[in-house]
Amino acid sequence: MRALIDGDVLVYRIGFASEKTLYWIDYGDGIEVSFRSAKEAREWGVIRDTEIDSMPLSFAIELLNNTIDKILEDTKSDEYTLYLTGKGNFREGVAKTIPYKGNRSGKKPVHYQALRDYMIDELDAVLVEGQEADDEMASSQSKDTVICSIDKDLWMVPGKHYDIATGRKVLAKDPGGLKLEGKKILGTGFVWFCAQMLLGDRVDNIKGINGLGPVKVYKLLESKKHSVKLAWRRVKAIYKMHGQLDRLEESAVLLWMRREKDQHPYDFIKENT
Repeated sequence: MRALIDGDVLVYRIGFASEKTLYWIDYGDGIEVSFRSAKEAREWGVIRDTEIDSMPLSFAIELLNNTIDKILEDTKSDEYTLYLTGKGNFREGVAKTIPYKGNRSGKKPVHYQALRDYMIDELDAVLVEGQEADDEMASSQSKDTVICSIDKDLWMVPGKHYDIATGRKVLAKDPGGLKLEGKKILGTGFVWFCAQMLLGDRVDNIKGINGLGPVKVYKLLESKKHSVKLAWRRVKAIYKMHGQLDRLEESAVLLWMRREKDQHPYDFIKENT
């Protein structure tokens, strides 16, 4: 088994785990005191400044290697490939309604670039240009691989999945299905892609259909007789009913995880209906 590991996720998770924010206050009489909790600092005074207290790069690299070892152990994989997103994401040119990932703060951990360089130079990470690491993992998925990420959008891709944050394992198939966990919706396969079409994606700044939350989307799409044709027909009907049919293709291209190189979601739909 080969683990296909989302290096973008590890850079941020390991990077931020290797640093803490210090909150400084003026304690009086010229005394300055720092706290590792903003709440605790405010109990003693007014925060006047913040500072990043970063662990050495060697600590971050050790944590990275330990995390990879745990992924391999949990997924019973004997080899792995790391994927990092490079330049030229095609989705930036597709997004017309609102900027793709335009809501991101852009904040990066101190060791961001150093961790990426280490992954490329020492761990032979694949630098993906023109699209995202997610797309490359999706198109590399097979019966002998497991996608390792925290991005549940990838669950639309058939095959084995492993959640780096929780250790959850998922087996996705087409057309897939949906389920509710409290007020949260989860799913797999093409039906999960259709749910994303209605919900949108706040993390990536992709607009959905106004007024449709997880419970409503579940009721609209859940069926004992799923098929690509029926699920897509329902999505098109909802977009049309809300006067959003002109956004249908844009949303589909932004949300689709490419299962083949340069794949358009409409190509997949045509082949399976």
